[in-house]
Amino acid sequence: MDIGRIPSVNVSRVARRGAFLGGITSQVRSRAAALLRQASGTVLDVGCGNALLFAEAGEGADLRRVGLDGDPALLREARAVMADNGVSGAHLVRGDAFRLPFRAGAAEVVLLLNTLVNLPSDDLAERLLRGLMEVCRPGGRLIFDIRNGSNPLLRLRYALHNLRGDFSTRAHRLARIRRLCAANGFEIVRAEPVGLRWMAWAYVVEAQKRPLCDA
Repeated sequence: MDIGRIPSVNVSRVARRGAFLGGITSQVRSRAAALLRQASGTVLDVGCGNALLFAEAGEGADLRRVGLDGDPALLREARAVMADNGVSGAHLVRGDAFRLPFRAGAAEVVLLLNTLVNLPSDDLAERLLRGLMEVCRPGGRLIFDIRNGSNPLLRLRYALHNLRGDFSTRAHRLARIRRLCAANGFEIVRAEPVGLRWMAWAYVVEAQKRPLCDA
């Protein structure tokens, strides 16, 4: 299941390599980084961890990068990772993803990567996504990933893990995510498979918020 590659960035100060440099995890981050290179304005990465996304996306003259995470050790690591990769100017905030310290419509792009997989219920996942949708401005984009709940091998792997693991893993079906987005004024404009298209391990989803003129 190691379908990815370690990104071509300096990861020497990443403490938990298994958590951040796995195959699916790295592929999700790389695809989101490619989208981020095309962005402008305020970009908010919720659950930014050690800021490998910002390191891989590189500098962007038109970007104001903000990362939020609840773990102070990861935020310290983030500063080191960004320094190692020549990325400056990102603003890192300690906070709770379920109680975002940002006003509605604060960001042009809001990201949530490799996080929904570890939430124990659909209700929590939906609550978190709705909060992110609030801070995304009209016409802006929400970029996140889901592990593919329509992949039977992945569902079996996660079910076995959940029997013995000390943290949960969870997949989601893309059709349900589409309905959630539509119900909250978002349209999915991209759902990029990670792995084989007919048997994706994950999807990187890009959803656009309806502009005010379309409300």
